[in-house]
Amino acid sequence: MGLKRRLIAAALIFACGSLSSCGERETPRHDPPPPPAAGKLELIGLRALVGRYPDDVGLWSSEPLRSRLQVLLAERFPAFLSTMTEAMPIENDGGRVMVRGVLGGRDQSARGLTVIDPQSGRIYVWWRVDGQTAEAGDASLAPGSVIRAWMDAGVTTAP
Repeated sequence: MGLKRRLIAAALIFACGSLSSCGERETPRHDPPPPPAAGKLELIGLRALVGRYPDDVGLWSSEPLRSRLQVLLAERFPAFLSTMTEAMPIENDGGRVMVRGVLGGRDQSARGLTVIDPQSGRIYVWWRVDGQTAEAGDASLAPGSVIRAWMDAGVTTAP
């Protein structure tokens, strides 16, 4: 093929490539929707774990929850985890995911509670170890009286 023909062929290929599908109308592009707000959809999957034990599903060691709790609790994270050594199955509390646990062995009054609103991504954490109580996160997720009674169980006060 001569030089002239090669140049014409190259020009046609270039022209055809720069037009959308060689003369066909280009389909308008729609930008993808913005990503969901951080913390919202990433926790939605927790609802599927209701009825299962946290250790069986690796709840405390899996992302995104582990990172979220580490940031929320900082140096208190290990103390909180100790109260989950004997955790109850994951519960559904009016659309919120809730986990209750106790420290096995020596101190049956040591316990912890995690409440997660998967829809909004908010988390509330409460625990008691060696008689010291702490909480972190969104206090509006704090549980009602039935769970409060469980939280207070095992605590003795001097008469």
